[in-house]
Amino acid sequence: MSEKENNIPIPEEEHICDDECECDDNIITLETEDGTKKNFILLGTLENEGKIYLAIVEEGDNQYEILQVTNDDEELVLTEIGDDEEFTTIANMFDAQFTQEMEQMAMPDHPEL
Repeated sequence: MSEKENNIPIPEEEHICDDECECDDNIITLETEDGTKKNFILLGTLENEGKIYLAIVEEGDNQYEILQVTNDDEELVLTEIGDDEEFTTIANMFDAQFTQEMEQMAMPDHPEL
């Protein structure tokens, strides 16, 4: 897909699906240029300067990719970020978002402590 990938590994968590599991809610299927369909997990979205970005990871992979969402004739299109500075800015924003989420998961609020 892209040579610009974020090289921060995603922690592998043991997960067992049950009847209440909603993990498939974040799965999107994308078609590559050669027509192959691949499943990706949507890790997050963010908006910066009026543009929308997605962080996705291919199922079974441990490095996520960042794509920009554009609208082409009322169809959503995912494109690579062509500008290195823009990519770095967005990658840093996702890193901060993911770090904050991990810290919140590890340190839940316990007012009694």
